[in-house]
Amino acid sequence: MDSYEKIYRERFEIALGPYFRLLYNIFRLIEEAKLSELEPENRAAKNEYGRIVRAQLSSSEVKLLMFNGASTYGVKFKPWIIKYSLLKHLPSLDRQNCATVCSDFPPQAFGEH
Repeated sequence: MDSYEKIYRERFEIALGPYFRLLYNIFRLIEEAKLSELEPENRAAKNEYGRIVRAQLSSSEVKLLMFNGASTYGVKFKPWIIKYSLLKHLPSLDRQNCATVCSDFPPQAFGEH
């Protein structure tokens, strides 16, 4: 992860930083919505909002999100990556090639409950 963080900081933060912050804030809004998770319909609504955002992510974006979530840059976002299964559509080849990074996430992050 050190090499990812170094490359990210030196070459890509200027372009990807705002993107990751936007995604983080979208999920922060979903989490902070005035919907009590004690009510099943509200919990379902939050999950639906998360699925809508997840559906907009390309395979490449999912892979970047995985690396970001496994790094120090994404430590606050990682719980939402897991909760909303944001790595669900990570291609199986990427899961194989990045097995070490993938092992940093529980099965729920990949939509395996």
